[in-house]
Amino acid sequence: MALADLTDRQAVLDTLAEFDELGRAGFLDKYGYGSAKDYFLRYRGKYYDSKAICGAAIGHQHPDLGPLGSNEFSGGNNTVKKQLNDLGFAVSNAPPTSVDELWEAIEGIRSHQLDGKGVPHKQLLLLSACRAAVIEGRRSLALAALERELDELIVTFSNSPAGGARDPLWRLQFDGLWEVTRGGDHLTDTHASNEPPPVAELLADDTAGSLPGCVYDLLANEPSLLRGIFERVGDVFSNEQLPEVRDWFFAGMEGPSEESSDRTGAHTWDDSSGVRTWGATPRAWMVRGGANGEDESFFFEQGAATVAWDALPDPPEPVTDTWLRKVIANAYPDPDFTAAARANFLGQLWPFMTLVAEGDLIVTPLQTNSGKVAIGICSRAFHVNVDQDNPTKRFRIDVDWRILDVDKSILGTRIGSYLNQPRTVGWLDDDTTTRLQAVLATGSPRLYWWVNQRTSWEAEEQHGCLCAPQRSKSGSQIRHHLDVGRVQVGDVIVHYADGDIWAVSEATSSGHESIRPYELGTDRWRGEVFLARCWYDRLPVSVSLADVNGRNSDSGPFNKSGGVKQGYLWPLSRSFVNQLVSDHKEALRGTALNQEAVWLLQANPDLDKSQFPKELRQHSESNSRDIVEASFELQTHYRQMRAGDRALFWLSGEQSGIYATGWLASDPYQEEGTWHVNVAVWWNTFDDPLLKTDLMDNQVLKDLGPIRYPPATSYEVTLEQWAEFKRLASNRDAAPPLVNGTTSSESPAELSERLYLEPASELEEIIALLGDRPQAIFYGPPGTGKTWVALKLAEWLAGSQGQVKLVQFHPSYAYEDFVEGWRPTEDGNFELRDGPLKRLADQAADNPDHTFVLVVDEINRANLSKVLGELFFLLEYRDHQATLQYSDKEFSLPTNLTIIGTMNTADRSIALVDAALRRRFHFHPFFPDRPPVQGILKRWLDENRPDLTWVADLVDRANDLLDDRNMAIGPSHFMKEDLTEERVQQIWRRSIIPFVEDQFFDEPERVKQFTYESLTSSDTTEPETGKDGEDADPSSS
Repeated sequence: MALADLTDRQAVLDTLAEFDELGRAGFLDKYGYGSAKDYFLRYRGKYYDSKAICGAAIGHQHPDLGPLGSNEFSGGNNTVKKQLNDLGFAVSNAPPTSVDELWEAIEGIRSHQLDGKGVPHKQLLLLSACRAAVIEGRRSLALAALERELDELIVTFSNSPAGGARDPLWRLQFDGLWEVTRGGDHLTDTHASNEPPPVAELLADDTAGSLPGCVYDLLANEPSLLRGIFERVGDVFSNEQLPEVRDWFFAGMEGPSEESSDRTGAHTWDDSSGVRTWGATPRAWMVRGGANGEDESFFFEQGAATVAWDALPDPPEPVTDTWLRKVIANAYPDPDFTAAARANFLGQLWPFMTLVAEGDLIVTPLQTNSGKVAIGICSRAFHVNVDQDNPTKRFRIDVDWRILDVDKSILGTRIGSYLNQPRTVGWLDDDTTTRLQAVLATGSPRLYWWVNQRTSWEAEEQHGCLCAPQRSKSGSQIRHHLDVGRVQVGDVIVHYADGDIWAVSEATSSGHESIRPYELGTDRWRGEVFLARCWYDRLPVSVSLADVNGRNSDSGPFNKSGGVKQGYLWPLSRSFVNQLVSDHKEALRGTALNQEAVWLLQANPDLDKSQFPKELRQHSESNSRDIVEASFELQTHYRQMRAGDRALFWLSGEQSGIYATGWLASDPYQEEGTWHVNVAVWWNTFDDPLLKTDLMDNQVLKDLGPIRYPPATSYEVTLEQWAEFKRLASNRDAAPPLVNGTTSSESPAELSERLYLEPASELEEIIALLGDRPQAIFYGPPGTGKTWVALKLAEWLAGSQGQVKLVQFHPSYAYEDFVEGWRPTEDGNFELRDGPLKRLADQAADNPDHTFVLVVDEINRANLSKVLGELFFLLEYRDHQATLQYSDKEFSLPTNLTIIGTMNTADRSIALVDAALRRRFHFHPFFPDRPPVQGILKRWLDENRPDLTWVADLVDRANDLLDDRNMAIGPSHFMKEDLTEERVQQIWRRSIIPFVEDQFFDEPERVKQFTYESLTSSDTTEPETGKDGEDADPSSS
């Protein structure tokens, strides 16, 4: 029984009725299917899980055989879509029901294509519908009139000709953001495909288009979402068009965007995390006191902020958009004064005159006191001071100036970048508002965050970071991921996992764009992330969520019932943090939430490194993230110390320095007349200490006690020194961003072009991640160029073929073949011989300035646990040594040895890969239908055999029929210099057909579809489809 056996439309209708009767949860539970994320069957305005419907409908059509279970389902999303389309049912995305889903849906809109180019037609339709919903309260729009309106918008705001509106009016439905009805009936019930129905039906008098009800309700309840919607579609318009689109879209609302200045210069629309929010109360604004600070004294003496523009006449009340535009046009009639320049004035005057409200924060960067800013609170919105004779001082807001000399550097680089913008008036994003409020309240811009780490906590602690994807694979962005980009040095993070608060950290870097430093375990997210370095401070005793008060508000990380919401990073209110510290003062003692004393403990100054406390020395050979206990003798400070205080551990001698850190596990106690204290060591730098010679060059740490007064056993560490140590240690713990020194003069982009891989960013990411972890695996079906690319990349990295070694694993391959083993000699004895790994590792160790690469082909065919042995440990801990099985020698993997493996996904053995291997390698997909392999055959043929480019279409048609990227036919079968049409047929008969027969060994009739004759005599391509099906994911457990 297979999906192709579903041929009865009535069976599907009966299944939909059953779904409605049981409800979604009951239906899915009955048939054993999970909830769909996309590809929903649409019928009569409802959305159904398409795979579950198909599986159950087969049981309705063939009751003797029963339904098709989820574990028996072999068809991908595209196959399901085609099967349902053939039965007259539409398949599309479901409409969003939450703000996060709305953002994801908008960012996932498939661009409309016109003459092979993306055009903004769908985005303009969405903007027009949202504008009508908010301003006019209209959800339903007559399609005939809407076509005329959309045509006009297309001509005005794009470079496309008129007449392109009809297709978007239909196709936006399949993005889940639009519905088309006629006489109340959904037209997709009778026209299931992406192609529009006949014009007479589509543009009939009673045909209407509308936002889905849930989207309309979201906008009705929160009109400020329009700002976010515009931000998410703005990038499809050119720099020249964007200001005009913005003016049209916001006309009649509260005014044009505060960013109405053009985007023809530096792009200042986004902050570092990619999203600017709008809607917090209060907001924050920058207002300059003149180009050279000439108005600053007036600001502070008069309690005001003014806009010095003497060309501005007294405005009407209220100020209108039309009046302000006319004033600007009259003031600058010269045709050389561009529309963008006028928009720049509009974008600054409009918010100052209409949007700055009482209670908003005002920031003035000081020209007369460089490096300082003044912060105040608006006490009266815009008004004209009729008693002021100076025309440049008449137009003002009143400001209660609170602090006049804040050091701009403490505000962080993000706020600093806003304040450096060449503007007189500008909006600062809502994150800035929160930080400025913190400065007014406490003198510090520190914010507090709650992170839900679940399964990622161990990897993120190991790498000392917060880490969240910039976008999902579909391109969507999520606020609680983007917030990692807003983290700033000094912010405090509360770490939650498995029902407990288990650590508190302090950010030692601001959030920034990076590459994920560890394997995620899912293919849903991209490798590009926002990352903030943190100093993890484990709690000696975790705090149970049940013991955390203040969880009864539906804000921050908590829901109304006091549970923890899904999502990664959430802001915490200062009141919640204060209560948390008050309730759990002792548990949080020593952390950034309750910082007390910090101590430096020194072992007996006469001891050398080998005599360092036994527990720490042994611990240095194991996982440095484990906690061990030790005891130190005290001569001083024992009356000031308390359990929970943080501690640094110092070793004296020739290599003196900080070798570990942790906390006091007890109050000091006397034993036989000597004072002692028990300590817990949770981070051990024994093999990579912060040495005295380096610390003496640090302006803060050069004054540590043992540097200035060596004889003592304990010293007090200042909070400034403790903060500097955490920053320094966090940076040392960070993985290097790039691969160590390739000797090739060829750039990664040039290498990518030579290998026909596109886009170049895919290969650049592989190279960057090899710098983070010098182990990678290329996975995909046979013939996709995995080994070829691995060898070419290896040669590029190493710069010499002599520094590259290829080995191929097979089921009988063993440790003795790969690492070392006993081999017979001619005289009948045995000798210990090195395998290829050990030989290449020894070469790399002898040549540390050169890169060596080992390529392991078909790495998953061998029993990896037996082949690799102790190498599993060394792959993760390159700075450690392990004893080899036979030689009993200490061995390590040099950091300049890179290992690239390849895996075949066709036999599904990739799903059985050892979890230890998953954790130690970065995985890179090589599939014919996704970058960088997608289109490679066409590119190669265009350059080498342009008369045979049709072969690429032939392979694509076969892969469409296979509908499983893990079994796809790879391009390398046909990338041969001597390729001819006769050779293509030979390859097809002797290589491709046997491979297909293996996949459908029990379905001989299906194999016939894949013969050369069948594929070259018919067109099996499908119409426009949505998102790709799910990938095989070698990194998921």
